[in-house]
Amino acid sequence: MLSRSSSFILFVIHSIIFRVLFFLCIRSTKIIEN
Repeated sequence: MLSRSSSFILFVIHSIIFRVLFFLCIRSTKIIEN
């Protein structure tokens, strides 16, 4: 029984976590290349 605001907050948190993981992966690959 999630309200719209709580579900939206969960969506935002998941998107932020995904972007952070994606950024870390790109950074690690760049470090490995160098």
